[in-house]
Amino acid sequence: ASVPVFLIDSKANSEAYTSLLATDNVAGGRLAAEAMVQALTAKNGSPTGTVAIVSFGPGVSTLDERIQGFEEGMAELAPEVEIVTTRVGDFQT
Repeated sequence: ASVPVFLIDSKANSEAYTSLLATDNVAGGRLAAEAMVQALTAKNGSPTGTVAIVSFGPGVSTLDERIQGFEEGMAELAPEVEIVTTRVGDFQT
């Protein structure tokens, strides 16, 4: 008998699942870009400056999609803001 497999918020490197329940992480990243633009504007009078992306782990689909959405959103909303790096944080300390 086959066992139904349900994925929640993270995709698998396989299509052998019954259902996926997930947020639109690219849209979530775009929302983060909107918030960043608002914060930079509040601080500097316009969306200028540099930002860095610190992520939790490489190769996690939800995080990769959020980064994608953030980068796309920043390029569209504030192309003059430079994303200087994308790094995986050391959250052990």
